[in-house]
Amino acid sequence: MMQEEKYKGQLFGEIASLTIPRSQNILFDILKDENLHNRIVNGSDYPIPALNILKPTKALYKVGYITKEDKIALDEIYSYNPLLFDFVVKRTIKDPNTGKHLPESMFMPIELLKLPMVK
Repeated sequence: MMQEEKYKGQLFGEIASLTIPRSQNILFDILKDENLHNRIVNGSDYPIPALNILKPTKALYKVGYITKEDKIALDEIYSYNPLLFDFVVKRTIKDPNTGKHLPESMFMPIELLKLPMVK
């Protein structure tokens, strides 16, 4: 449905669970498809980020989404504030092949994106 023109300005998605190890492969698809970038927003699914068993830095590092230095810093942030960690990890990850980060538009309020909204 996200690919259909009739849903532009009406259908949005969010990235709440995309850093959880089982969902990380979807990140590649989102990074590649620039048509989705202004239709996907940040979400946290709190309290899920606070569940230490789901802390994704080991898997993100293994796949190449973050560097070793990123992992160390993110683990430090996690120990103080899991919700802040959730935001920072999403701003830090990048496609290991292209170096692209998730676009800034995913972290902005929808109102600021100036999308054509259907009334």
